[in-house]
This record gives sequence, C-alpha cells and structure tokens, in this order.
Amino acid sequence: IYPDLRKVEAKDPSVADVQVTNVTPIAKWPGIALIGVEDAISFKLCARSCNTLEDVREAYGLSLASIKADPLRNKAMKPVRVMIEGTIDVALKEKVERQIKTAKARNENTFFFVIETTGSGDASAARGLADSLLQLGKDEDYPARTIAFIPGKAPDLAIFLALACQEIVMYQGPPGGEGEAVIGDFAAIVGNAQQPKRGNSEFVHRNLSDFATQTGFSNLLVDGMFNSDLVIIRARDDKGDRRLMSEDELKGLADKGWVRESVVKNKGELLKLSASRAKNLRIAKTIDNKDVSEVYALYGIDPHEVRSAEPSWLDNFAAFLRRTEVSIFLVIIGIAGLVLELKAPGLIVPGVIAAICFILFFWAQTQLGGQLIYLAIMLFLLGLALVGIEIFLIPGFGVTGVSGILLILTGLVLAGLDKAPESSGDWAYIIRKLLIYGLTMAGSFVLAFILSRYLPKIPYANRLMLVPPEDRVESDDPSPLPGVESAMTMLGQVGAATSMLRPAGTAKFGDRYIDVVTEGDFISPGTPIQVVEVEGTRIVVKRV
Repeated sequence: IYPDLRKVEAKDPSVADVQVTNVTPIAKWPGIALIGVEDAISFKLCARSCNTLEDVREAYGLSLASIKADPLRNKAMKPVRVMIEGTIDVALKEKVERQIKTAKARNENTFFFVIETTGSGDASAARGLADSLLQLGKDEDYPARTIAFIPGKAPDLAIFLALACQEIVMYQGPPGGEGEAVIGDFAAIVGNAQQPKRGNSEFVHRNLSDFATQTGFSNLLVDGMFNSDLVIIRARDDKGDRRLMSEDELKGLADKGWVRESVVKNKGELLKLSASRAKNLRIAKTIDNKDVSEVYALYGIDPHEVRSAEPSWLDNFAAFLRRTEVSIFLVIIGIAGLVLELKAPGLIVPGVIAAICFILFFWAQTQLGGQLIYLAIMLFLLGLALVGIEIFLIPGFGVTGVSGILLILTGLVLAGLDKAPESSGDWAYIIRKLLIYGLTMAGSFVLAFILSRYLPKIPYANRLMLVPPEDRVESDDPSPLPGVESAMTMLGQVGAATSMLRPAGTAKFGDRYIDVVTEGDFISPGTPIQVVEVEGTRIVVKRV
C-alpha cells in the first residue's frame, strides 16, 4: 500500500498496523490526474496490460467460454437439442430459427446445436443464422446457454455457427485415432493452383473477421484460415505472459523479451481447427465419443431430459417439394396443364392443376431462394404473358414467343438458386438446370398435345370442353340430332365449320347445324370438314 507519511508520523489509528519500508516519496502530479498503465504497473496496482479478450485468455490460460458470464443467471437448465445439418442456406436458416422460436415458447434455455453441415453453402445465410444464435445467447430478456457440438468435419461456413455459441464441444476420439472433428476448413473456398476457388473468399473472410471480433475469437486465427503465407506462433515473454502473434510481429518484439514457444500454423498451409488443435488453443472442449449423450454428461444433464427439436411438417413438405424429381414433375404437369388450357380454352381443370403446381413449386423455393425468388416469379409471369400474346394476338411464332419461353426457363432456374452465381461451378450448375428445365418444357408440350388430341375421345372428359358463346352461330332452324341412329347416318359426310372448333363447336351439313368435336386440332370457321367417327351422339370431325 501507499500510506500518507503524515498520518504514520501522527500515529493515526487508520494506519496503526502499517510498517513503512520505503520512505522515498512518489512524485506528485500537479493537481488531480488519472494513473496510466505504466504507472499502475509500477505501483503494482495491476499485473499486466492486455489489449483484447484474446490477450487476456492467453495470459491466464483461459478457455473461450470462461471469459463469458453465467448465461442462465442461476436458473435451472431446461435442455433442447437442435440439429443443424446439410447445406447452409436460407431454408436451413429459417428452419433453425423456427425451432429456436418453438423452444423459447416452451421456456427451454439450454440449447445443444449439433452441427453436421456440408460445404458450398450461402455465406450470407450462414452469417444471418450465426447472428441469430449469437443474439440468443445475449438476450437480456431470455437467459439462455448455447453449446455447439461438432461430431465430425463441418467445413468452411460452419465455423460461423460454432463461434456464435457460448461454448464449443468437439469429437477428438481416442489417442492416436483418426477422424477427429474439424471446423474452419476454407480450402475449397480459397482454392489453389489445382482447384479453382469456390465462392467469394474475400467476402467470407471479411464477415468472419467482423464476427470474430464480436465473439472474442482471435482475428489472427481467422487470417490464418485464408492466408497460407501467414505464420502463427505462440510466444511468451520473460514475465511468463503468453500471446498468439505472427512471425513478423515477434521480430518486432524480440527486444522486449518475447520469444517463440510453439508454432500454431506453418507457412504454406491454411489453418484448420481440428479438435486437438482447438483444445490446445482453449477454444473448445473435446470428448472421445460422437454420441451427443457424452456432451450432455459434461454439463450434468440426463439424456432423457433433453427434448429433440424436430422440423415442422411445413419444413418437411417444402423439403419434399424441393427434391429435383418432384420439382421436375411439378413443372411438367404445370406447363402441360397450361398449354392444354391455352389450346382448348374452357377446360378449366388443366388450368387449375397448372396453377396449383406452380404455386407449390414457387412456394417451396421461397424457403430457399431469398430475394432471388421475387425476381424469378416476375420473370416467369412476364414469360407467360409474352407466350399468351404470341398465341392470341400475334400470328406465327417469333421473337415474342421465343422470349417468353426463355423468360419462363430463367424464372424456373432462378427460383432454385440460393445465391447469385460467383464461380465457374455456380455457372455450370445454372447451365445444367437450364438444360433440365428445357427438356422438361419440351416434354410438357408433347404431353399437352397428346392430351388435347385424345381427351375429346374419352367419355365424359369431352364434356369438360365448353364452346365460348361468341363462337356459337345463331340459327333460325337448328337441327340437333335426335338420337344414335341419326348420328350414325352422319359418318363420312362433308360440311363446313360455322364456328371456331377448339376443339368443340358447330358445323353445317346440308341445311342442318350440328354440334361437333375435332380430334384435337383448332379449325377456323368456314373450313371444310368431314365426319370421321361417331360415338353415340358425339360427332368427331377432321379437316379436309
């Protein structure tokens, strides 16, 4: 302590037990002043100076979780397990956020996130989901504890989700074993001479650095995941302090007593956080079993007390509709129904089925496509409008029809994208989708023409075809056929269409006007026709 000598000399009771060992007075400041870092250390008011939370962890050998306050604020644990698996995209983000919302509604406060994701995800979706997990652990109104469990290799973007949690547990396995968990592997995104990079590594690097700053994770380690030339070492000084630093930084501090203790990352490689390395860096805890029950045991929780969060039926239904074969089926039926409705107006049923198919298709993709889905829907509707103009207003098949078909294809492809294309692999995926949907559209047209040709021959189904009122010819002396025998006498007779046959309408044979149906073709008024088939009172004609 630093007593006032005037009180010691006056034998003030407040300093009666003080023994003065150094009577050299401390230099006084002129007036009131703040004590700086160097003075505080010299007066032994503090032990050392640290600039970041990472420096504090290294100086005292603390884990990443130990520098955080009690997240539950002394409340009893109510655990829930949430699986985060597959590709990290908007659909996964929304699914996990819905599961968190449901868990909070059940007052569950201890979240075990089991992360088993694959690569090639959406960086924006990963950052968005990570922000949601981080906010869950920081919510002042809802105390919650978040634990990430990595049972295997969760490449690249999964590290966003792991760092967003308050604690990380990784599978290390028995000593000498293989297959330990790994996070932070960005080799596929960064690329190399043999493998072109996948995605925008600069964007991912920038976002991860920003996110690491919020969580207390070392930005130097983040840099090592993207820069193979960077050498990261653990250094210590003559006072026993330890710190992570680059090799160049160590050279600048050599005269201050800092020396190399160990190498964390060598030159020529990208940093990957395996379970053993993450444990040595005090970033994660490790277990020797991939069973999540072992993680529960770390926190003294009975596995039977942990509820498993399941996706809602809407999530499962949307995932089913997004399957490639189901998407293609919806497009085939939708386009076939649309073409059939345009070819034979009045059927109604094909139009309704087409509308249902396209609604299901685009609704399922909204779970995946983010903002791109709105562009996809607008392009699709514009394409339909152009095709309609080509069919009903502009004769022939020209620029309008081709543009409409291309816009429809573009809308279908964009609906299945979760991000804008960034690499050659993304463009190859788009081209592959264009070919698939192009062939699907061609098959839909074939199916529609087959249906339009044979639908009129199917009993009862032909009654779905209604002739528009404007196509009917008013006659002073209509002569409907009274029965089957009279209808049979019409076989082979030649007449002329008096209304548009598409495919049903009215024709004149001699002095009689008869309701007829074509074999599926559209026939203009005045065109010569011949009766080629009679089924009961149903008269089938063709162009002659």
